[in-house]
Amino acid sequence: MSDLVRLRDQLYAVVLATPLLSCSGSSPRAQDPEPAAPDAAVMSRSPGDAAPPDAAPPDAFIARTPPRQDPWPAEPRDCSGGASWCGTIADVETHHHSDDLTLRCPEHFYEGVMSFDLELDDTKDRRRLGDPETCCYTVWNTCPGGRPYGAPVIAGAALVERWLAAAQAEHASVASFARASLELLAVGAPPSLIAACHRAALDELRHTSACLAIASRLAGRELAVAPVAALAPRGGGVVRVAVDTYLEGCVAETFGALVAARALDGCTDADATRALRRIARDEARHAELAWQIVAWSIEVGGARVRAALVAAAHRLGPPRCARVADPSLAGSGQLDDAGLDAAAVDVWREIIAPLTDRLLAAA
Repeated sequence: MSDLVRLRDQLYAVVLATPLLSCSGSSPRAQDPEPAAPDAAVMSRSPGDAAPPDAAPPDAFIARTPPRQDPWPAEPRDCSGGASWCGTIADVETHHHSDDLTLRCPEHFYEGVMSFDLELDDTKDRRRLGDPETCCYTVWNTCPGGRPYGAPVIAGAALVERWLAAAQAEHASVASFARASLELLAVGAPPSLIAACHRAALDELRHTSACLAIASRLAGRELAVAPVAALAPRGGGVVRVAVDTYLEGCVAETFGALVAARALDGCTDADATRALRRIARDEARHAELAWQIVAWSIEVGGARVRAALVAAAHRLGPPRCARVADPSLAGSGQLDDAGLDAAAVDVWREIIAPLTDRLLAAA
């Protein structure tokens, strides 16, 4: 259950910190009259307080991961990438300036075909050990098309289909985040939320490429995803933004983060492990963004938004599932149907329902 607890505490801390988003820089519209308290049927037990920060790592950390002397790493040999690289702030600022005044490291940037994603934990460890200049990254080869690499491994059709379906879902999420950014623009959301949507879309592109590469290797042939039609922004103002974000982000992204974290347990495929580790971190960050957007929507939309969210939560309700287990999938980084059902039940009872209640009560 540790994966569930970590995700719960991460998102719980976000909800506690952003019920009013008082530092967002936006000017909320007049509130509607306060609605009645949310129906108790949405409630579940509240999670515990957020976990304390991890203790500082041992001094041996610097010896384990010394800064690179050359300015840029060698190009990753395969599309899944996942190589680690550390450089100085001076190295990376020439390519992408950071607005983060604490770490001063860009969260994402590109160097040729290589994509650099900031490793927050490693970089923060450096700061705790007195190193103010090093930025650590995971380096990915963008590899459009998801071409297979290395020796092909012919796997069962069900496993290939699951990785391909994962790639298709990640690909569709790119369009979803693009639409969300336009919808946020239309309702006057803070620039920080809009910028985060664009960063999330780039995350989903990297997830698509990694999942396609794994599916192609397992199938022994090149696989691709179909084009995704442009999604037009939906009407409905801040109420629609809140409900859609709740369903597509607070629920779906939180579920996706837990699924990826649990798929790591028992995974023996090195490429899948690297991809799932990245996906689990990104999806948790996307879920954080969704809860922040919903909090802002409640702030500016008042009673209408709160009532719509209560109705949406009631329509979902706790899942009731009981499907067949297939332990053979675990080593390749995929949950079977029974595992997906268990994750759906756990994420609703332990994270989504209590966080929904806490957010609505805080508002």
